[in-house]
Amino acid sequence: MTPVPETSPAGQASPAARRFAARAALVLGGAALALLLLEVLLQAAAYAVWRSHRPAEWITGPRRRAILCAGDSFTFGLGSSVPSASYPAQLERLLEQRRPGCFAVANRGWPGRDSRDVLGALSTDLDAIKPELVYVLVGINDFWSLPEPLAEGEEEAGAPSGSFPLLWRTRRLTLWLAAKLRGSEPARDGESALPLVPSLAGTWHVGPIEATFSPGGRLLLNGAEFLWTCEGDELLIRQHGQKEAWRARLRSQGDAILLEEACSGLLRLLEPGPVPQGTDDPARARLEAIQSLCAAGRQDEACAELEKLESELAAATDQRSAELLMRARECCGGNALALACDLLARQPRSLYALEVVFRQAERAEDRARGAATLERAAGLLPSTDSQRAVLLRVAARLLAPERLAEALRLIVEAYAVDGDARSTVQQLSTAALGRDRAALRAAFQPLVAAGVAGGEAARLFERALAPEDRVRETLALHLGRIAAKCRAEGAVLALLVYPEQQDTVESAARAVASEQDVDLIDVRAAFAELLRARPRAELFIADGHCTDAGYAVIADLVAAHVLEHAR
Repeated sequence: MTPVPETSPAGQASPAARRFAARAALVLGGAALALLLLEVLLQAAAYAVWRSHRPAEWITGPRRRAILCAGDSFTFGLGSSVPSASYPAQLERLLEQRRPGCFAVANRGWPGRDSRDVLGALSTDLDAIKPELVYVLVGINDFWSLPEPLAEGEEEAGAPSGSFPLLWRTRRLTLWLAAKLRGSEPARDGESALPLVPSLAGTWHVGPIEATFSPGGRLLLNGAEFLWTCEGDELLIRQHGQKEAWRARLRSQGDAILLEEACSGLLRLLEPGPVPQGTDDPARARLEAIQSLCAAGRQDEACAELEKLESELAAATDQRSAELLMRARECCGGNALALACDLLARQPRSLYALEVVFRQAERAEDRARGAATLERAAGLLPSTDSQRAVLLRVAARLLAPERLAEALRLIVEAYAVDGDARSTVQQLSTAALGRDRAALRAAFQPLVAAGVAGGEAARLFERALAPEDRVRETLALHLGRIAAKCRAEGAVLALLVYPEQQDTVESAARAVASEQDVDLIDVRAAFAELLRARPRAELFIADGHCTDAGYAVIADLVAAHVLEHAR
């Protein structure tokens, strides 16, 4: 029995009880002071690292006039082969050719940003960059983020661009130590355990791009610096001084990790170690030679090496050889879809083959073929395997543009496997973009009637069909305040519409442009004209983002506006 502290007859604690309470208070106070000192030391160390790696201030240079491009992944350049192929980067090069030394372009696009995010960061960006012209393309992410209207003055509360990020670092250290002791998070039945944050620290590569994650939260990606952290099974990457983050779902398998971009579903395979160099393996050495020749612009020689590699691996049926050949074909601009489909039929866990199918299934017939392959591959895996859900979700993305009912079925089946409500709502919301709500419910009803989608799945479907009026009103409110802020700072604003039809976003942008006397650049009309003579795959990747050529079209439209309106 636990002894009870003695009390005096008057109900007061005895001297022994008071001594016990005093010792307890001293221990607790000492622990709290130790934690406070630890937090101060961690903040000081983090500040020292930040000071040594913080980004340089925006400088336009003597005679250069600033242009600000703000928005989401279409401004950031998601889908381009390299960062220098984003539309702001191509815009700067075009302006340099036409008016040398006159303009500098700041890219403030970020994947996943909605209209609230752009408005919230605008005051900081206007103050830091002092642009003469501002170009904004935003709104598509409002459908899945469903932002609340940003209150007047709320954007001023954010940290200045490039400021030291204040985080509760003792908590992060505690989680890190717990992860080290535990080794990994517990896995669900049939799901491989995903290593926690410490396992990401180090050097990885995504194809020919190298990424180095430092334990302190610094990321070097293709020569550019970012901040990174993990929340559960999500990787978050931020620009310095920005609160919003690019998010990707992490799914581990063996030594590799599949990155599934949160808002678009874009897939990338993260492989351990630096980009492979110098090997005694003849096939690997020939692949590296092909990659080097392509990088040097010697395409004919690269194609000749590819023919040799295909001849050498003609009889090979193993996964590694098939993946080498796919990499070589993609490097030379060839089609690796057939190889990827064939490999997935035998090896449903090939993450690289999955990535290739998602990236190269551009035409409607290829999307249908790729989706069928992925669904068959999913059937080879156990019913609770997380890789099965990944395959089904990617198949649904491929089918959504033309075969909505089949895509909805696959999304519901994936939810039955992984129970991931957030990914399900986001994917349903994306599939619903630009579609009539009555038609969507008609496509979903057979799944309910057949018992495939009941209860929770039906509730998630209704949640994904947020009223378009609410999205339009919030977007128009934010765009209107963006216009007012630019006008107050003496900057000329132009709104852009998306390359493909987004009725709700476009109607909000056109209304604001008319009411606020703001220019609107009709990107969609220009793309529609080009698509009459050019295949879609030249301008778009599978998920709807632009290729390098597509971003060049946007850059050319904006450049014409700059030269017409720059003072």
